[in-house]
Amino acid sequence: MYTLSHLISNNKLDLGALYEIMKSAHYSFGISISLFNQQKKQLKTYGTGHELFAQYSDIYTEYMTYMDQNLPLSTTPILFKSSYGVHYLSFPLIHNNNFYGFIALGPFLESTLSEHQLNQIIQSKDLALSERHRFKGIFSKIPTLSKTHLFHIEKTFITLLESNHSQKTSTVKPDSENTDQARMTPMLDTHSKDTLSNFLNFDFELLFLDKVGNGDVEQVFALYYEHLRPAFSDYSTTGFIDNQFNAIILNTLLSRKVIQSSVDADYAIELSHQFIEAIKSSKTSQELMTVVEDMISKYTNSVLHIDSINHVGVIKKASKYVHNHLSEAIRLQEVADYIGLSPNYFSSLFKKEMNLAFADYVNHIRIKESQYLLKTTDQSILDIALAVGFNNQNYFTTIFKKVTGITPKQYRIKT
Repeated sequence: MYTLSHLISNNKLDLGALYEIMKSAHYSFGISISLFNQQKKQLKTYGTGHELFAQYSDIYTEYMTYMDQNLPLSTTPILFKSSYGVHYLSFPLIHNNNFYGFIALGPFLESTLSEHQLNQIIQSKDLALSERHRFKGIFSKIPTLSKTHLFHIEKTFITLLESNHSQKTSTVKPDSENTDQARMTPMLDTHSKDTLSNFLNFDFELLFLDKVGNGDVEQVFALYYEHLRPAFSDYSTTGFIDNQFNAIILNTLLSRKVIQSSVDADYAIELSHQFIEAIKSSKTSQELMTVVEDMISKYTNSVLHIDSINHVGVIKKASKYVHNHLSEAIRLQEVADYIGLSPNYFSSLFKKEMNLAFADYVNHIRIKESQYLLKTTDQSILDIALAVGFNNQNYFTTIFKKVTGITPKQYRIKT
């Protein structure tokens, strides 16, 4: 069980410190996060994910029933998987056998839901087909986390919970050159500062991460020496333990940024875990800055080591886009923009790798999905045509017959 003694005072939670940890986790992980008290009343939320409870009350009922069954028995994080495919990771707040509530991270998905999977959920929940667009819009905003990613988020969040960054004095002695200044200037607690976005200028943070994502090593370190190093060195604005906390936040932001830049997620997450351990093990500000510099260097260089065009990644990303937008108009230009290639290059690359034109691939996926709907629902052929992205029944029938050799009506009778 993780240590919470520094968050408990007079048998009450230090809500201010806990809110700062939650806020940092939300902005670092990109996941909604909520605090519930002993009576399961929601006290604080960062992010909009828990609005899902209001939209689909049976998810909330499932979740709270599951928590009722598991909270009294668990001293470790609890993973809840709903019948809608969304998950929540919950952290019981227990100290000296006293239960103070729990923190919920979520919702998130283990993998992006395809059009087929969305249809399965809609059918199992007896939702009207007209609910598809609203349902899809809500689920498109839910982050996707692999099991590896989730494992490291869990470990990182426990680290944040256990980090006594709100204390006024540090048990770790600062470097000798900063000792006198550290004694003269009390460390600020987390009530007087925010996440890394307030530790540094938010516009700088965006610029810095953008340079990292482009693998611009020279500019990244120019910005580091101008802004980051002075901020980590200045004991008049923060203390050593707070700087460790900020380094953990920076580590998470860097990890997420390079994953967005197509660095292998498992590699980036493992790197993140290694740096968290190094940050926690640092004893002086100089050791901490050495870790931070190594961290910035390795993340930035990881972007440079990606092949200029990862063909497999391009095809996977294009396929993901098609499945997520199947009921909409899918234009080559928009898909190429999403992937970051010119339309002509993407089109030729896709045909070379798949031995199929992109437009034909989209039609094949749409017909495959329509076959599922024809077989498993009693929706009209027109409604199914519209649901899979064809704007009229005649064109749908033409393409369906071209792909399968029979009409949609014949297919439904046959199956």
